[in-house]
Amino acid sequence: MHVMGSLILQGVFRFQNEFIQPFITSITSLNADNILEAAKDSGGARVIEAFLSSDASAKLKRRLIMKLRGHFGELSLQSSGSFTVEKCFTVGNISLREAIVSELLTVQSELWNTKQGPHLMRKLDVDGFAARPDQWRSRQESKQSTFNEFYSTFGSKKSSKKFARNSADDDVPKVKKNKSKNIVTDEGTSQSMDKAEKKRHREDVLQKSPKKLKT
Repeated sequence: MHVMGSLILQGVFRFQNEFIQPFITSITSLNADNILEAAKDSGGARVIEAFLSSDASAKLKRRLIMKLRGHFGELSLQSSGSFTVEKCFTVGNISLREAIVSELLTVQSELWNTKQGPHLMRKLDVDGFAARPDQWRSRQESKQSTFNEFYSTFGSKKSSKKFARNSADDDVPKVKKNKSKNIVTDEGTSQSMDKAEKKRHREDVLQKSPKKLKT
């Protein structure tokens, strides 16, 4: 996926649900092969992550995650794909989380040898699941219950919509054109990215840039 196209779609998914229904319908209507192809592309993976962080319903998000079942191990071995796997785990219900961790177990030896693997293994508590799956499941249910209680108390629909609206106004990337050099830059995104995201952005640009021909 083109870098600018990815950035635009990431910005779109920061808006409230009612304003982006065509985009939500479009991404959730993609077949499993298309979703997997997007997840393997660094730009496409970021769009999927943006959708999973959006105001769309949990049901629609889980529908998309289900289309990646059987490929979480493969994706976790990729630098950009590991972010997508982590986001799928965070958004998924207990059943999906267990499916994701089960798939990571099949590639755990390779995953430990990747740069992003140790973080992912610890974050998802893969070893804990392998050793005591019942206790792992109980911990996940406890975390989910705590989150639900917190959200029901402090995350009212009205306040969450207000937060989403403010976030959209503050965080949507601002595309600016440099008149002197005719270069398109992305000020809003570069300022809001954390350290890991900045590194991913630089890697994307380097991969997309054409190699110079020797004369």
